[in-house]
Amino acid sequence: MAGFDDLVEDYATRPVPDEQSYSGVRVGFVIGGIGFDLPALLKGVELCQALGDGQGRIVFFVGGALVTLLATMSGWVWMRGRLSTYMFRRFSFGLYGARFVSLAFALAQFGWFGVNAYFFGAAAESVGQQTLGLN
Repeated sequence: MAGFDDLVEDYATRPVPDEQSYSGVRVGFVIGGIGFDLPALLKGVELCQALGDGQGRIVFFVGGALVTLLATMSGWVWMRGRLSTYMFRRFSFGLYGARFVSLAFALAQFGWFGVNAYFFGAAAESVGQQTLGLN
């Protein structure tokens, strides 16, 4: 039977071994699905409304290409290093800087949760009004 330390090992401070890792394609699809679908859709609609269809599409695709390039470079570094995000932050910003950056990310995630809750509520309200006639 495995010891307690083996059961709770999450490789927080050392590289993940090959047999415990997932393919980059699998991880990329998950991250892409979470991070790019709804914000990209909303920003694309806003850009097309503000700039018109032609210019809005150009700006949307150029911005998407830049984000894709930056995400690819970051993903390559993480794939090669096989360390947690916190460890990369610690190498980049030091111990206290990494804590500050982690706090900023946590606060941003609370805000994004609120945005998603608003979108779900608006969609549920719309479905209730259109299908059930509820106000």
